[in-house]
Amino acid sequence: MKARLAALLCAGVVLGGCGDDSPGVVSAPVSAVPSATGDTSSAEYARTLQIYTAVIRQLVTVDHTFGSGPSPFKHVWVLDHAVQKVAQPETRQDAPGEPFSDALKADLTRNLSDLPPLDFIAAFEEAGDIQADPPVKDHGVIITLGPLERHGAAIHVGHEIWCGGLCAEWFTYVLQQRSGVWTITGDTGQSAIA
Repeated sequence: MKARLAALLCAGVVLGGCGDDSPGVVSAPVSAVPSATGDTSSAEYARTLQIYTAVIRQLVTVDHTFGSGPSPFKHVWVLDHAVQKVAQPETRQDAPGEPFSDALKADLTRNLSDLPPLDFIAAFEEAGDIQADPPVKDHGVIITLGPLERHGAAIHVGHEIWCGGLCAEWFTYVLQQRSGVWTITGDTGQSAIA
């Protein structure tokens, strides 16, 4: 993992973030929204499912680092727990977090069934090897999600996608409710691509 991160930092281009932190937006202190390990009928569970569905779909179909063409990924591997500060590689915390519930993983898989096959992994090494060709099993991508963080009416979700030494990105999405649906409205903070 550290070798992969070092390669990303050497190859990456760090860009200034753009997003929703304009002077007119009031942000409450950041508080992590739990990863929905409880009741699947709760509003928290529904929000978490909807937000992670939107983020994974955006990463696979739009922000896949291969321009405006179709996604090149043949398989989607998602780390089965949120990683603190995932979009801030210099301070991220790779200690295993609480795994997503079985219900959340099943519902995400169902919601994203129109994408390439999606599986959850406990560790990067289950699907990725920087020395292999291809570096991700089944010509796929590894997605690492951050926890949901509340900023006023918005939710921020950091992420990292990795599909090889020169195929990676990380930044933080801003999501807001629009007509009752959590929608990606921009990004914020630092971002990088390799």
